[in-house]
Amino acid sequence: MHNKFIRIAIAAVVALLLAVWAGTAREPAETLGSDEPLVPGLADGLNDVRSLKITGPGNLPIATLNRGESGWTVVEKSGHPADVAKIREFLLKLSEATVIEAKTADPNNYAKLGVEEVSAVEAKGALVEIDGLKAPVRLIVGNANARGAEGTYVRRADEAQSLLAKGSFAVDKVAANWLVRDIADIASTRVREVTIESQGKTLRVAKGGPEDSNYAVLDVPRGREVASEFVANGLGSVLSGLRFDDVLPRAAAEPGAARTWNSTYRMSDGLVVEATAWEVDGKDHAHFSARVDEAAATAAIDAAQAAEVARHESAKAEVEAANKAALENDPKAEQVALPEPPLALSDPASDREQRLAALRKEADDFNARTGNWTYVIPAFKFANMNKTLDDMLKPPAGR
Repeated sequence: MHNKFIRIAIAAVVALLLAVWAGTAREPAETLGSDEPLVPGLADGLNDVRSLKITGPGNLPIATLNRGESGWTVVEKSGHPADVAKIREFLLKLSEATVIEAKTADPNNYAKLGVEEVSAVEAKGALVEIDGLKAPVRLIVGNANARGAEGTYVRRADEAQSLLAKGSFAVDKVAANWLVRDIADIASTRVREVTIESQGKTLRVAKGGPEDSNYAVLDVPRGREVASEFVANGLGSVLSGLRFDDVLPRAAAEPGAARTWNSTYRMSDGLVVEATAWEVDGKDHAHFSARVDEAAATAAIDAAQAAEVARHESAKAEVEAANKAALENDPKAEQVALPEPPLALSDPASDREQRLAALRKEADDFNARTGNWTYVIPAFKFANMNKTLDDMLKPPAGR
């Protein structure tokens, strides 16, 4: 009986010690921490960073981000502009990270934290190298803390000791995600007409004006009917929120023998965007260019000026009528100043040139951004670029 009591007491003590240990292990990691920065000098040297290199498992380069006179670019994507906001966000998170506690220094345990050497094909982490600071940085960024509190396991590449660092700064391991992926963002309300040509056949859809909800299918053959009043609306939305999945140098990525769809998007203000799209190896490709249809732009400007002048004359007439009525009631009534005439009225030639210059600049900027590139575009965008007239129509009678 006495021995049994001792065994029960020992078991109770052991259970108590285990409970204390478990409670301590679950405490937020920051309670164990220090103020030591994970990357010394980064907080004060963010603007000095000239290069950010990310290497993945098997020592495969993911993205080499270089900062030059023209901004940040991605070497692995032939120098395409990089997403500066994404780079800065990542560097800021690293600069704010502090060491919470030391973890394993045993290489046999690195894989549990994702901080093993990235030369291993099955490595879970990524090697981050930063150049431009007083001392180069080589940091293996591993797994997120699995205990619930925010934190990331890391290891300085020249040290055996791994660390738990405060903050969440997972490394994006897809090169394309470090790029500026926007191609265009032109609302369908601005697109007046879309033409798609392929293999000698042409599809045309158009709106009567920006206020129209639906695009009308033009050149419908006799005896055929459009599938619905909404069937062509997707064609006008291609340039809205258009982003790429990947990018290639245009000179090295042409359609070759693949079937192409050549699209022309005419805006109501005279801007024209032209695209060639094709499919190769299960991926949808396209390249784009822009120009100004001077005649269409001039006509649109004339109409816009006339509308602006009419609005001014209407507003002026309202003020004059109000002033006249006020004087009739009180000869000393204060007069409301007449609205200033718009440039379209005071100097229509200058106004026209300014509007044309803005359109030309938009086209030039578009071409400077897209002219050297072929894009891999999302399938849902390509699906509205490879249409034919038959796709817009009901099946012929009898089918």
